[in-house]
Amino acid sequence: MKDPALYWGYWTLAAIVGVAMAAALAALVSAASSGPQGAAGVGAESLLAFILVVWVLVPLTVPSLQDQLVEPDRLALFPLSAPQRMVGLAAGVMASPTALLSFLAASGPIAAWGMPWWGRLASPLVAFVFAATCIAVSRALQTFFAGTLGGRRGRDVSVLLAAVLTVGFYVAMQVVPAMLADAAMSQRGAPALDVLSDATGWLPGGASARVMLDLRVDDATGASLHMLVALAWLALFAGIWVWALSRHSRGTTAGGRAEARSRARVGLSLPPLALRWMRPSPEMAAASQHLRYMRRHPRVAQQVLIGIGVGVFVANPLCSPGWLGVGAMAYASYAMVLLGGGLFNFDGPGIGFLNVVGADLRALLRAKSAVVLWLAVLVAVVFLGVEAVVRGTVHEVPAAILYAVGGAMWTSAGATLTAARFAFDGEKASSQRFVAVGPAFATLGWVIAGTIVAALLYGLVDAWIPREVTGVLMVAVGALVYRVSLRAGARALHRDPGLVLDRIPARA
Repeated sequence: MKDPALYWGYWTLAAIVGVAMAAALAALVSAASSGPQGAAGVGAESLLAFILVVWVLVPLTVPSLQDQLVEPDRLALFPLSAPQRMVGLAAGVMASPTALLSFLAASGPIAAWGMPWWGRLASPLVAFVFAATCIAVSRALQTFFAGTLGGRRGRDVSVLLAAVLTVGFYVAMQVVPAMLADAAMSQRGAPALDVLSDATGWLPGGASARVMLDLRVDDATGASLHMLVALAWLALFAGIWVWALSRHSRGTTAGGRAEARSRARVGLSLPPLALRWMRPSPEMAAASQHLRYMRRHPRVAQQVLIGIGVGVFVANPLCSPGWLGVGAMAYASYAMVLLGGGLFNFDGPGIGFLNVVGADLRALLRAKSAVVLWLAVLVAVVFLGVEAVVRGTVHEVPAAILYAVGGAMWTSAGATLTAARFAFDGEKASSQRFVAVGPAFATLGWVIAGTIVAALLYGLVDAWIPREVTGVLMVAVGALVYRVSLRAGARALHRDPGLVLDRIPARA
């Protein structure tokens, strides 16, 4: 690494985080005085399993974080067999901050209260096996998908994996603490925790934790059995890594096959799969263009991820039992503000090309607005579904979906009109940005007002009118306001196309 301060900063951070996780594991093993069963045992196994999952997913979702001192392609130039290259690559990864963090975290039972002396001596060996397993499974997957991660399809898969990781982490943070607390306070959750502990003890990561939990209670037979399981997982992942390296050296990776198939294609399909039902038209072109901007343009993708991700933390406190519809509407509205606030701001050359071929700006506005509206509704339905399952409020889902749709259309009304009348070039700083500040705050006030009205309808009128009925009313009002706003924005663009064309130059 060129920057010594950054280099040592990574090592220092890895050491600090590793020691903190080691302390947590030591506390869990110390509390497991009765063996692997119980909340403490499940917590210890879950901690190492979580570290292993991070090793698998983070390098795949963010390929730049591969943290290896020896480049696989450079090592391929030497006359080495696949097993020899695997050993060299593993040695390079072992001398990295991430490997140090994993080893330190798994070494926590050395300081566990009540651990016998021979258990303390065996803990570093178990930690080494765990760290080696993390390296083997992570690098095996990276090698297999080496040709795919750098391409467009690889980036799409990375975004999908990142979304799955985020949702899974959120659900785990909601479910696991409640489950452990329930088992700690009563005996109702104890049988389920025992089953979970037994199952996790046979999986990668969990097997290493199970060895230490068995050592804690002087169970030499159980510790030996689970150590063999941990070594078997290590051997399996190492074998897969060697196989992937041999395929990589012959150029038969997953990415190579995908590239060969793409070159063999004769036709070129520009519309995304979700829009291929539409007939060729300016609306389809604008909708396809905007969907691709959301995937490929860094600034637009950033807004999409912020709207979808941060909206979870904004709306989650509102999703308590009895108020799921209000939380769903708040989430849809927050996502819609960021998704629909700048429909033309990043078009650049695209808007110029569509204008040259005679596309009507009114059609472009309708298509772009419809795309972000349906996206906001889709992510809101996923959000409220997860919340309903986690909180046990599935019976509120039908009304919550109606409120989410109504909230998305209500917010889209203000966002679409703002996007049509106050567009600015999002690629560079200009005074036009300040002109849009006032309308942006007006849209935010519009959203807050709609959410307050929805909360009153959802919480107070329920005693006399079913929530599904008020939900239908919300959809009807939202659709009416959205249609009026869309027509107003379209008329403004038809009268004065310069609202967009003059403010967003078609750069070459």
